[in-house]
Amino acid sequence: MDNRAARTADSDCTNSARHETILIDSDQAIDWASRFLSVDSIEPVSDTPWARTWRIRHVHGCAYLKAVPSALLNATRSVPALATRFPEVIPAVLASEPERGLLLLADHGGKDLQRKPEESVRSQLLKTYARLQAECTIASSTESNLPDGLPTPDPVALLDELLRFLTPSGPLPTLAGALVHADHFLSGSQCRTYAALITHRAHLLRSRLKNANRLPLTVNHGDLRASNAARVGTRKYMLYDWDEAMAGPAGMSLHALFSGCSVLFEILGKGVLFSNPDALRQPRRELSVYLETLEKENYADMQALSTYLADGALAGMLHYVVGFCRFPDQDRKRRRAVRKNLTSRLSDLLDVCDYLCLNDGGDTLSAAENYVQLGRAWRAERLLAEHCRQHPSDAQAFTQLGHVRLLRARDARAIDAFRHSLEIAPENPPVCAALGGLYAKAGDYRRARRYLRRSCRQQPNEETERLLERVHELDDARRSAALTGVVPSVRFTADELASGVPAPETLYLCDALFRRYGVLHMKQVFDVDLLANCHDTFLQRYRAYLSDRRHKDALRIGDKRFQITIDIAPPYDSPALFGNELVLALMRRVVGKSCILGCFTSAMSLPGSEDQRLHKDHKALFDGESDVSAIPSFAVTVMVPLVDVNEHVGTTLVKKGSHRLTSAQSADLPYQTPLTEIGDCYLMDYRLSHRGQANRSNQPRPILSMVYSRPWFRDYINFSKQPPLRIDAETFAQLPDAVKPLLDWTNEPGPRAVVPDPS
Repeated sequence: MDNRAARTADSDCTNSARHETILIDSDQAIDWASRFLSVDSIEPVSDTPWARTWRIRHVHGCAYLKAVPSALLNATRSVPALATRFPEVIPAVLASEPERGLLLLADHGGKDLQRKPEESVRSQLLKTYARLQAECTIASSTESNLPDGLPTPDPVALLDELLRFLTPSGPLPTLAGALVHADHFLSGSQCRTYAALITHRAHLLRSRLKNANRLPLTVNHGDLRASNAARVGTRKYMLYDWDEAMAGPAGMSLHALFSGCSVLFEILGKGVLFSNPDALRQPRRELSVYLETLEKENYADMQALSTYLADGALAGMLHYVVGFCRFPDQDRKRRRAVRKNLTSRLSDLLDVCDYLCLNDGGDTLSAAENYVQLGRAWRAERLLAEHCRQHPSDAQAFTQLGHVRLLRARDARAIDAFRHSLEIAPENPPVCAALGGLYAKAGDYRRARRYLRRSCRQQPNEETERLLERVHELDDARRSAALTGVVPSVRFTADELASGVPAPETLYLCDALFRRYGVLHMKQVFDVDLLANCHDTFLQRYRAYLSDRRHKDALRIGDKRFQITIDIAPPYDSPALFGNELVLALMRRVVGKSCILGCFTSAMSLPGSEDQRLHKDHKALFDGESDVSAIPSFAVTVMVPLVDVNEHVGTTLVKKGSHRLTSAQSADLPYQTPLTEIGDCYLMDYRLSHRGQANRSNQPRPILSMVYSRPWFRDYINFSKQPPLRIDAETFAQLPDAVKPLLDWTNEPGPRAVVPDPS
């Protein structure tokens, strides 16, 4: 009889708790029912803030006892009259005591409908409901066919009621039984955002709410949905749960059956805007049944229904949302269900506002700007895109659309919008500059130069001229990287070094070069003083490794060459070292946003060491792997020399492009020699073929080796004698939160300094 307990998101769920609604005690309700029926057994059906329901077995069959809270007493008074008036549609009321919110209802004798019945069932349900509404319509100014006591909300006032509901610091809605604001279900920031969005569009809503009263008053169910209906026999339908019934124009309860009212505006309005036309076919047919039945039963003519029905549905949805103020509840699960329901209806309300903005003469550009300001850029884009479709000569709208898409990192679509704007109004320096920046960010330097020069010709601008100069530098770096003997390299601008954030165009080139060649020389990205401190500390702290002998915890990686695990302790615990944002920005693109610092070591070559053999740092991930070109990077070594690296000290010879080839395939590739200064680093894909050069100097050559990898990768090949990094719990706790995710994996499992089992 009462299916509300089975509903979640799309239900008339619950409300919050700073006060309590008054629901009669269960024992008192059952004692009251026993005065009218000889009870054989009784079982609970549902227990929610808006009603408690029991199924009663008695000698003549089955009945239902329902107790509603004080907030619904007014509507409850009209249920017996409705049941008497429409015995074929509404279950009979065997007894009632409205003052206590008690109803004793006869069993409808049918089968409850599914939550989502087939179209023919929904259509028949709507036809039944339309006939009832038409019969309840006020026949004249002096005679009412409506039951006494039905609440009659004012459609125009409902908007102010909604804003009160969404404003926690203000007065409660004036709705009878109001106890809580929306912040009981939504966060305070959500409430403020929705209130600001709706306030900005209030003029559009008010004009349509005024029209709702142009349709005759009738009875509205208040919670019309398939789960509040039953089929008796083959074609007869019963509607129950009328305790939220109200008087108002037809359509006020349609939002529940159509999951909102924006779909009604689209069906009855000037055309489809946002919905998939195919998805509207069934709702369109169902709504036609409802409208045709209302017209046939003389409720109103089709012209009036088509013009004003959606406005009534809008009023009904506002009343429904505000109605949650009456049912405070502390149950978390039910409050989550209400939260989902509220956000769904409020989102649909904004859809209606967008429809009205586009079709009722609203200021689309202002509405879009308001969306952006309040964190709804996706809505701004959708609104502007539809506006531009309707007004293909509006250059300003296309420009604004381009900026919104740029904000949402939808660069290709932003380019389309900006180019369309320039086709309409070619003299627009800011748009030309924006296009040039986007092409630079995408590595299309030819187009970038074209639009940046065009912008500068139209209106000279220092920022644009600097970007144009930077494009030339990046293009030179790209061309140079293709030369046979050159290591791909990138130098950052002074602004990038100062901020620690690479510009999009620089990051794109770094990513493109590294993916193509598997090696990249990044110039002056580390603080020179920090590296000098690291160098001096290394010689002191790890002096035991500065002799050519076997070390139990350091892997020999060639002649007089050792891999030494570095303790992440001062000065090596500096986030500017392993958390350098210029490096990490690229690592997140290459090995994923959740990349980790897989190891922190030093590749140290003693004076007089010989050349290493050519090798890759890790074998193929999968046995029989022959085509490595399709495998993305899983780990990257960032080499940070602590001394100037030249041909005398020795560096690392690399074979660019070998990360996409097997060792055999890359054997005949030429070498490149990265020569670096302190502050530089060079990055190598873990699959790159390389070999360290001999150290012909009289000093050790320490090079920090930091391996960033995908979170699932662990290097068990190169760390048989030592842990890949060491950091104690106290040091980890003191690290900035921003870099902790790089090292969180060291807790899996056991202590942070994981020393391999010697066995």
